[in-house]
Amino acid sequence: MSFQLSPNVDKSKVFFIKHSELQDRLDPLFYVAVENIKNNVRMKAKYKCINLIQACSINRGRFGHRPRNDPKFYDGKYPFIQTGDVVKASTANTPIKYAQTLNELGLKTSKLFHPPKLVFTIAANIGDTAILDYAACFPDSIVALIPHRSNIKIEYLNIYLMLILPYVVIRLKKI
Repeated sequence: MSFQLSPNVDKSKVFFIKHSELQDRLDPLFYVAVENIKNNVRMKAKYKCINLIQACSINRGRFGHRPRNDPKFYDGKYPFIQTGDVVKASTANTPIKYAQTLNELGLKTSKLFHPPKLVFTIAANIGDTAILDYAACFPDSIVALIPHRSNIKIEYLNIYLMLILPYVVIRLKKI
């Protein structure tokens, strides 16, 4: 089936989608609401509205060696948190507890992050957050968010990301 748009239609305001590609309800009122929120924030906000990437830097964890479970890297003095540790802390709203540690050799293949850092899971359980309040290493399935400005508190970012998590997960599933 094919059809043509009238030449009077602004093509920048129209999009087409196949019925078979719809996963959820397509609701134009949602997009109107989002646009109204953006306009209200721009007009009434005391502080400039910025993107997350403008508010903080994002540093990915690292553990370069494969296989990851090679025992020669573990049982040292450096805490090594895993995605599951962040998920547990996020769910319970508690500090991050760790079960593994890296030794000096493990530290050479990883990276030590100093507190405070907001950690964010990007694999397996996507979008879980917790505040890291001790020096620790973590794999590339976790990123650290570090605010650029002193007026952006890690605690605020943590709560904000927890609140928008359902939206973030839905958007990531569609990518």
